[in-house]
Amino acid sequence: MMTRRFFLILGFALFMLGHTSCITEDSFCTDHDECQPGFYCVEGSCVENNSESYEPDDKDKSNEKEHSIDDDLYQADPDKDEDENIFPEEDNDPCKPNDCLIIYGSTGSCTPDGDDFNCECYDEFFWESTAKECLRNNPCDSSPCGDVECKAELDEEGNFSGKYDCLCENEQVYHEPLKKCGKIIFYDDFENEPPDTNWVLNGDWEVGQPNYTGPTLDINPFHEYGYITSAYKGNNVLATKLKDNYGKSRNDDAVIDRTFYLEEGDMLFFSFKAYAHTERLSQAGGYRNVDGASLLVGHDTEFKTVQLESPDSNLAGTYCIGSTCSFQGIRGYGEDNTYGSFFGSMMIEDGGEKTIKFKFRSDSANQDAGVYIDDFMVYIITGDYKNNDDDYEWDDEDYEENDDDEYPDE
Repeated sequence: MMTRRFFLILGFALFMLGHTSCITEDSFCTDHDECQPGFYCVEGSCVENNSESYEPDDKDKSNEKEHSIDDDLYQADPDKDEDENIFPEEDNDPCKPNDCLIIYGSTGSCTPDGDDFNCECYDEFFWESTAKECLRNNPCDSSPCGDVECKAELDEEGNFSGKYDCLCENEQVYHEPLKKCGKIIFYDDFENEPPDTNWVLNGDWEVGQPNYTGPTLDINPFHEYGYITSAYKGNNVLATKLKDNYGKSRNDDAVIDRTFYLEEGDMLFFSFKAYAHTERLSQAGGYRNVDGASLLVGHDTEFKTVQLESPDSNLAGTYCIGSTCSFQGIRGYGEDNTYGSFFGSMMIEDGGEKTIKFKFRSDSANQDAGVYIDDFMVYIITGDYKNNDDDYEWDDEDYEENDDDEYPDE
């Protein structure tokens, strides 16, 4: 019994001797011991880790962690020796973020130059040495508005955002192709009381809230009639029937209820939104558009057609009435409940009082939803443009004048 107890005590003592923990300063220790926090076991004694006598062996070094460097920023090069794997943002790359912020943006580039670097800004930017980054130039310095006042927009930090506005006076609108302000001579969003104020209507033309979901009579189950139940903005539009198909053999006018005195050489511009769904017939190589609405300017019985353009070529162009396919205006198949943009211009060749009107034409065959117009604007830019060779080019969302196309006079 005594022999067994003796060996148990001896075994426990040997176990404790090899697994001592939290040994205090200057106490004897072995490689298996853990000294108190902040101390290491060196040559049998616990010493502070910042002691001059402390030099961790290779095993200690392998367990160290470089907490001062973000591990995510360091990518070792497998083709280099361990000593050659230097942290690039610390030593190799002179284009440090604190020296050349643009290297992390799209405003410029940083080019190493030996131990130095060059910060180069792209066009429309300049180098700001205090902020150490490329900032935008004032966009108005390049006179993007011509002679019209330009106002640059600022971002949240008070720097130029790159955007600007061309400022016109009240009752004027900026015209980008000519870089001039045009005087608005007529505008109607059809939200008047009564809604048809400003217009003299005949035939199928109506002003009010659209609600066309298909014909009420003579329904052809194999025909697409269109669908429009809302205005571009507000509630009301100018339309060829608000809730039903347009009629057969129509030749109807919607006339602005006043005339406009225009000088010879003035440029007259139009801008509006419209939905269109008019008849079209299949033919070899595609189809032809039938029925449509034209915009006319003139006086008494002499009217000329304004060439209308739209970013969606399906909505503006020529259409046919019978065998005559030289009429031009709004026609085609528009996307349901969607308004397209329309633009047009006309140079005034003979001054005087002018009338502006829409004319809707249809043949005696199929009828559809028709034409729905909203947000209609007319403005002029005065000057002698009759002998001006300038091209009046619009951007992708605007009208581009083509003098080679000729359309019938009324």
